[in-house]
Amino acid sequence: MAMENKIRPSKVLSELPPYLFSRIDRMAAGKRKKGMDVISFGVGDPDLPTPKNIIDAINDASKDPKNYRYPTYEGKMKFRQAVSGFYRRRWNVDLDPASEVMASIGAKESIHNAAFAMAQGKALVPNPAYTVYFSSARFSGHDVVEFPLKKENSFLPDLSFLESHSNDAVYMWINYPNNPTAATLTKEELGKIVHFCRENGIALFYDNTYSELSYDGYKPPSPLEFGKKGILEFHSLSKTYSMSGFRLGWVCGDPDLVNMVLSVKKNIDSGVAGIIQDAGIEALNGPQDKALEYSGIYARRRDLLLTGLGKAGLEAEKPKATFYIWAKVPDEYIGKDSPSMSFVENLLDRAGVLATPGVGFGRYGEGYVRFALTQTEERIKEALERIRRI
Repeated sequence: MAMENKIRPSKVLSELPPYLFSRIDRMAAGKRKKGMDVISFGVGDPDLPTPKNIIDAINDASKDPKNYRYPTYEGKMKFRQAVSGFYRRRWNVDLDPASEVMASIGAKESIHNAAFAMAQGKALVPNPAYTVYFSSARFSGHDVVEFPLKKENSFLPDLSFLESHSNDAVYMWINYPNNPTAATLTKEELGKIVHFCRENGIALFYDNTYSELSYDGYKPPSPLEFGKKGILEFHSLSKTYSMSGFRLGWVCGDPDLVNMVLSVKKNIDSGVAGIIQDAGIEALNGPQDKALEYSGIYARRRDLLLTGLGKAGLEAEKPKATFYIWAKVPDEYIGKDSPSMSFVENLLDRAGVLATPGVGFGRYGEGYVRFALTQTEERIKEALERIRRI
């Protein structure tokens, strides 16, 4: 008699939806295989080159024998000092590099590890949102309460809704400037969220990845401006310096929380490669002219794409930060099983233009699509012409 097959996915894996971006990649790859010229506004991966001074730094670092050995788990002191200097210049926040900053393999790794560092209870997760907030909570065994980000509330958390779910909540995720909605908040609005978390004994996990991609004079705040107690801020060099392939970021804030995440990391990986950290040191401490130039390029692309989408009947708010446009699906798609997916598939099939369906970021993202500003102005013009024709 054959034995029962016990090789099967874990319960958590069976509960997770398919990872959105891999599905988008497959859709585009299938069209390209058939000869279609696809203009992709899908995945938020910067197309601008990594600045030369950063490339030179990593080349030099590759010749240093000290970088051939295992790195430290928490990261090089010089890298953590560079992060500390960035916060002092940017937000007038003082961070102790020895205990309040740790390096991470991009933001995604630390987002995942932070969930495993927390006691069991409820995780308050926004919807729509970067999907890793939800998946990390499920992998770590937390009960997830998803709170809606709605247009009528400027895509900000509804604190009265959260108040009713605060019992047994152990941590809460927010992300501004926001992916996918491109929404922003004021320092006063952020202060209210910090106060809510502290009043209810909830750790605040704040993803500030897009803080340096801001326009029209807007300067995103940091929750650490209200003190470090109960707060972890997550950051990455991927967007600001076009370093997504380097996989380098950090976690900073409350030293007790930083140490908890570090304890998880020590059991998961062996730290960020030394040559990558040296590149990060140069990015943070070196000339910032390219970062400013790139922000200006994204702003021009935003204006070009936003104007063209508006003429095509796609309604969207003008974002003050991120490199995304969050557009409403045309009315004729409302009523379909998934308006956002139907629109994205039609746009790809008929125009060879790829956007990301809002439903992929959660059920409250339905009815919207996200366009990433990761194409040149020439390609944006071509995409808009194709959209106009259909």
